[in-house]
Amino acid sequence: MVSDPLDAPGVEEMWRNYEILRPSHTEDTRLLTLGQTADNSIFGFTAERPYGDFAVYNLYNAEEGKRHINLNFDHAGLPTGQQCAVYDFWQEKVIAYTEGSYNSVPLEKYSSAMVRITPLSASGPTLVGSNLHLAMGTTEVGDIRVTPGKMMIVLNPAGAQQGTLTFTVTSRSPPVRPATVRSPRWSPLEKISTRCTSVAALGTKSRRLLLTSESSH
Repeated sequence: MVSDPLDAPGVEEMWRNYEILRPSHTEDTRLLTLGQTADNSIFGFTAERPYGDFAVYNLYNAEEGKRHINLNFDHAGLPTGQQCAVYDFWQEKVIAYTEGSYNSVPLEKYSSAMVRITPLSASGPTLVGSNLHLAMGTTEVGDIRVTPGKMMIVLNPAGAQQGTLTFTVTSRSPPVRPATVRSPRWSPLEKISTRCTSVAALGTKSRRLLLTSESSH
């Protein structure tokens, strides 16, 4: 329940602010700095999925002045010897590639960085970010299935109705031909052909998206 006049004229563009919060994710969330500091500087969870695990953490500066917040991957339940992509929710892009830990940019007092950390796969494209939901792929993405000729993304009825999924392809991955997103209810969207590419304007109501490489036609 909210007290804001969501049905008032001119507030349609604000609806998305509520969509990205609903429904709540169901992962076990923890405070990594519990018992170490008096502030709640690192708060989040690690999600286990058949198509690849990842972590979502809010890095928060409660102290005076600018401060870097360091996320130790071992403490966060992430692999320490594997390259990971760091996706910033508010910037809607990958902001770093790193191993073992991530050190945030200097954060002002009471400022935070909402990031998703994803170990990169050498076998093919990896989903590294989403702006459809604040949990960045935890709630709105139901499944991802990859074959040599196509990638199927199954979306849950959760989060914003339109937004962006971001993928990366590592230098160790097999060559990837440009692929087009197709859905019975949406026109073809952007092509995947670069190291970090966003697939724009995905609709959660379509429930299922198919990325088919040109070689499969």
